[in-house]
Amino acid sequence: MTRLLVLPIALLLAACSSSSDASSDSLATETPGPLMRPGENCLRCHSPNTGQNAPVWTAGGTIFTRKDAERDEGVPGVKVVLRGAAGEEVEVVTNAVGNFYTGAPLTKPYKVAITYEGRTKEMPIDAPAGSCNACHSWPDPVGGAPGRIYVP
Repeated sequence: MTRLLVLPIALLLAACSSSSDASSDSLATETPGPLMRPGENCLRCHSPNTGQNAPVWTAGGTIFTRKDAERDEGVPGVKVVLRGAAGEEVEVVTNAVGNFYTGAPLTKPYKVAITYEGRTKEMPIDAPAGSCNACHSWPDPVGGAPGRIYVP
């Protein structure tokens, strides 16, 4: 019985790892894993007590080519730096579909900066939470966000 559970659990953990060799040409937008649902609010499921049985993250989102980009226009290789109010800092890099996420503890609110091809852009205000795509959405951004998060 234990052996029957090992393979599905191993496959699930592999799907949710922070690296992937899949390309954006083969988006797995509905299959659980790091390439799923670019542009959607990651923390809707990846938060405690959601009943989704998903890994818990403190921050997650997607970086796009422009503020009104389609969901398949995510940018891989963007460095995202999140700095918590207590000074803790986490650096992650976007994957093949532009998604990034972390489960590292961070004190709210966060300072956020992204760097791509030598250009850096900082969020002009502190982020109140780690659900980046909740505000940085398109076509209906929230709270004064300019639209999707996009490269500098």
